[in-house]
Amino acid sequence: IADSGAPIRNSDNEIIGVVLVFRDQTAERNSKKELVQREDKLKSIFRSAPVGIGVVINRIMKEVNQQLCEITGYTANELIEQNSLMLYDNAEDYKYVGEEKYRQIAEKGTGTVTTRWKRKTGEIIYVLLSSTPLDINDTSKGVTFTALDITAQKRIENEINRKNSDLAALLNISLALVETLDLTNVLQKITDGSVSLLELDTSAIYILKNNELFLGATSPQLPENFPDEFRKALLENHIHIKKCIKEKSILTIADTHTENLTEEERIITETNNMRSLLYLPLFVESEPLGVLILGSVGRLHNFSDEEINLSRTLSSQAAMALSNSMLFEKTKEDLVKLEILINERKISEEALRQSENRYRNLFENHSAVKLLIEPETGNILEANHSAAEFYGYTKEELTSMSIQQINMLGEEDVKKEIDKAKSNQKIFFEFKHKTADGSIRNVEVFTSIIESNGSQYLHSIIHDVTESKKAKDALKQSEEDYRTLFNQAHDPIIVFLPENEIILDVNNRACDVYGYSKEELIGMSLEKISQNIKAGKEKINKVLSEGSFYGFETRQIRKDGTELIIEVNATQINYKNQDAILSINRDITERKKAEEKIRENEQRMRIIVEGTPNLFFYTQDTSGKITYISPSVEKITGHKVEEWENQSHWFVTDNKVNQYAVERTRAHLKGEFTEGSILVEVEHADNYPILLEVYENPVLLEGEVIGLQGVAHDITARKKIEDELIESEELFRRAFFTSPDSININSFYDGMYVNINEGFTSITGYTTEEVIGKTSAEINIWANLDDRKKLVEGLKQKGFVNNLEAEFKMKDGKIVTGLMSASVFNLKGVPHILSITRNIDEIKKVQVELYESEKRYRSFFENDLTGDYISTIEGNLLSCNQSFADIFGFESIEQAINTNMEAIYDNENSREKFLAMVSEKKNLINFEYEYKKVTGEKLYLIENTLGIFNDAGELVKLQGYVFDNTKRKLAELQLKESEERFKGLFENATLGMYRGTPEGELLFGNKALMDILGCNSIEELKKIKASDLYVEKEDRNRFQKEILEKGFVSGFEEKFYKSDGAIIEISESARAAKDEKGKIIFYEGIIE
Repeated sequence: IADSGAPIRNSDNEIIGVVLVFRDQTAERNSKKELVQREDKLKSIFRSAPVGIGVVINRIMKEVNQQLCEITGYTANELIEQNSLMLYDNAEDYKYVGEEKYRQIAEKGTGTVTTRWKRKTGEIIYVLLSSTPLDINDTSKGVTFTALDITAQKRIENEINRKNSDLAALLNISLALVETLDLTNVLQKITDGSVSLLELDTSAIYILKNNELFLGATSPQLPENFPDEFRKALLENHIHIKKCIKEKSILTIADTHTENLTEEERIITETNNMRSLLYLPLFVESEPLGVLILGSVGRLHNFSDEEINLSRTLSSQAAMALSNSMLFEKTKEDLVKLEILINERKISEEALRQSENRYRNLFENHSAVKLLIEPETGNILEANHSAAEFYGYTKEELTSMSIQQINMLGEEDVKKEIDKAKSNQKIFFEFKHKTADGSIRNVEVFTSIIESNGSQYLHSIIHDVTESKKAKDALKQSEEDYRTLFNQAHDPIIVFLPENEIILDVNNRACDVYGYSKEELIGMSLEKISQNIKAGKEKINKVLSEGSFYGFETRQIRKDGTELIIEVNATQINYKNQDAILSINRDITERKKAEEKIRENEQRMRIIVEGTPNLFFYTQDTSGKITYISPSVEKITGHKVEEWENQSHWFVTDNKVNQYAVERTRAHLKGEFTEGSILVEVEHADNYPILLEVYENPVLLEGEVIGLQGVAHDITARKKIEDELIESEELFRRAFFTSPDSININSFYDGMYVNINEGFTSITGYTTEEVIGKTSAEINIWANLDDRKKLVEGLKQKGFVNNLEAEFKMKDGKIVTGLMSASVFNLKGVPHILSITRNIDEIKKVQVELYESEKRYRSFFENDLTGDYISTIEGNLLSCNQSFADIFGFESIEQAINTNMEAIYDNENSREKFLAMVSEKKNLINFEYEYKKVTGEKLYLIENTLGIFNDAGELVKLQGYVFDNTKRKLAELQLKESEERFKGLFENATLGMYRGTPEGELLFGNKALMDILGCNSIEELKKIKASDLYVEKEDRNRFQKEILEKGFVSGFEEKFYKSDGAIIEISESARAAKDEKGKIIFYEGIIE
């Protein structure tokens, strides 16, 4: 209760009574308390938010929280009332953020910008700014913003990008070095590439020959008139090069001005103004080839550890490329010498060859396969052309072999048969012979003995009888094969009588799918497992009339009662002398579920495909006409979408590849699907050909092909590169020895190493002599034998293995992670394994960094406070996160998905209105809407929703996120209601109410106060100073003293002047409001 009173006096000024006024302040005090509590809560949220928050008016900071102070390093007092320009590194960033933020706010109500701030310490940080106006229609009223420090994330991104750039640069140098084996070009590419990689000013490469140094190349290149005395030198006169080669280690000179140099070294460095130098030794195994020198010109350069590591890789690549180029030059010289030697030998042999040819032609040109064999060893001495053609070897290869290598009998058995022929016990034989491609041929051999120069030889005539023997075996095998195919088929196969559908026979798969034993199925009628007997009989009649039908979909029942979706292909057969139907029933239950899932995702995938610039998506009807094509086709072909629609010619050229493409498409439209891509060459709108790689699939409806859908990718550039690779096949064969990757060839049967390249030696440390003739187990190169097992199993099953990640043990014991690809190929008719392995330790390191980054961002999503969702327009929730479930009161995501979305709307019409708004506006941004929890409580949400539409423009799905605004909305409503009550109480009170500063300045007052003091407006009232109101100045001093001591006054009597000068007596009650330090900030009270 607030009370006030005044004495009643008689004419003698004696007190004869008191007038008291009592006022119930309970509601008023409760309202004030509630407002203070709400204000405290908002301030607490503002202070404790994990991101920086502030309020700006015309870019002047009015409010900031503690987190913003921690981000910037300033205190709140240093920031408030300051222009936000103080936070920016430069005026350009400040201007850009302002323009971009307000542009976004004007377009969509909020603005998000990434920029740089400068902390109080001068440190530059990256921040993500999000801004929202206090009044969407008037940004001059103020803007709230949040600031998130993303400096660490930016640094990680920059570091990953820099490492990727270094790896790409190394890869480009590697590719450049394998493009040529010409020594001059290789030397120049090494110097140019090294300068570019390390961003230095100059480089030079010296080749070492017999303690002499020869300048191979420089970057920048030297003029042609460069003195010869600088192009070669003695190793002894260059102590730093000598030390680098002797110690086989990288050497640096921080400053040539202070380094102890030889006279020759000093002349070169001063002539070229070199300051900081890096020496890279070039070694292949233990053989020094030379040294690569890089440096800075006219400036000092501090070589970092990372640059040193890059240099090691660079020196390894350069050494391998240099070695291969030198080997290539030496090989060319040797070939010239060999050619001269061969020509000399040819002249001496020509005379002998002419006399021999007359007799040899009789042997070599005979149509029968003939061999001349040495009986003691079995060596093939001569073979004619027919023999070479039959066995698949050249004559030279045959005459280097023995008959034991061709005959499939064991060596001892072959020896016994040769002895029989030699002694004339037997002249006719039946053998199995193996040809070069590994095939086995059945042969009949007629052998006779001939003598020459006192020696006996076997003259064998071979007849191929393989086909006739196969014909004899084929009939026997056919029965067994068909029975095996029947029983081992992946799909159920049922043979039944058409008139009563009684089952005559089934395969094992039918028993597995239907859950019956074979004995239970045989004799059973198909009607027992069919759900559509009528349709089944119609299809049986179709088989009887047409002989077969394909692609009939029906539903059948397993023994346990579960339903199957079956695709039936049937044909009429004769089974044990009676008419029957063979039905192949494919279980497509899971496929149909997958198709439904595919249809659900079709709109989403179409959006993705249409937004991809380097490929286009299309559909065709059964006539081949295009019914839809994505807009990206115009960018790829130059032809507009309208030019493609309703045509089937595809703007194709007369390239022969298009003939096969047309045949494939026609086959697909008939349902004859072939996996893999097809190539189509079309003419660009600018009159040049482009090559498309096309993947297409038939579109089925109830088993019938109703069209095609496909994706086309422009591979013109890629095809050009492939053609260039084919043309340079010989160069890449030589590149086997220059590749920095490890390449090795092993025998398929015993795993022994047949050949390795320098990359193998560089990575593993093993030389050719250490591994050839040994297995990987013998050199213990596999760190994990399970990896080897995966490789062997993959090669046996598919003949190749791609991108097998495995750990390998190097010669020095170090474990290296490699990415291996291997395939089986024939080398001289014998299966071998070609393996290529790349050291991916650095890539793995980058992958770990990317994984950690992805993990952080995934955590951001999973812990997001907004509720994300996708739903159909019927209200079926397709997907949501945990926050969505929590907002609407679901116990779990599963409960939310199983609940129709109509349950969260206030009434039946609410969802219809919401859908109508989405259909009209396509995209709702920061839209406030009322919902309810599944438990019935009202919700106020801020929603961002994107409508997903089909080709007909019909809304089919909703995708968006919601933010729970209930607490804030209720607080606003309550605050507004409280404000209205307080405003009404304040404006309509009969007592004068005010608030003023300790200095006597009036902050506000009500109408009753204006009436008491005789003022006509609030402006006139505010012009009055409190000290001017007092008739007795001492009353003002007493008032201030009492309120300072007690914090309040009650019923304080005093005399005031009205605005017209009249004197009135008043009674005043007031309190002092203080800040946290106890300082009075204002008075507020009532007078009457």
